[in-house]
Amino acid sequence: MQCENCGQQPATVHLTTIVGGEKTEQHLCAGCCQKHKQALTMAGMSTLLLSLLKGAAGAQSEQIALRCECCGQTYGEFQKTGMLGCPKCYDAFRAHLSTLLGRIHGKTQHAGRMPPPSEEQNHVAKRVETIKRDMDRAVADEDFELAAKLRDELRAMIPAREEEKHA
Repeated sequence: MQCENCGQQPATVHLTTIVGGEKTEQHLCAGCCQKHKQALTMAGMSTLLLSLLKGAAGAQSEQIALRCECCGQTYGEFQKTGMLGCPKCYDAFRAHLSTLLGRIHGKTQHAGRMPPPSEEQNHVAKRVETIKRDMDRAVADEDFELAAKLRDELRAMIPAREEEKHA
């Protein structure tokens, strides 16, 4: 079988694409496959994002009217370019981005790997555990002054939201 693109070389790569439930097959030689691969790479994530945005359901007039107060970008501009103007755009367009990310990834919260904790984070975690152990011991010994002092030290180390995770 000859390459469907150039018609000169034998087809060594068989590419199957399914878009919207419609299946298409291409039979390409190695050279044409490489060119096709480069074209797909150059199209990148912005093209994928744009195609998803174009197919997105919802009230277009309401979405286009949304505007980021920080940079002034509208949701309509985001739909055209696939790029946000600033970090505040995530807050301004949160509801629509959440729906979009849910459609793309199946989830709206990160569920992948986290980088390993740094040496400083390990040190802080060990110190927190030591303070908690000392605080429990102070409460058991009814040394409430020491327990309160340790509690205050713990609160100074951990922001209020993080304290709930460690309790």
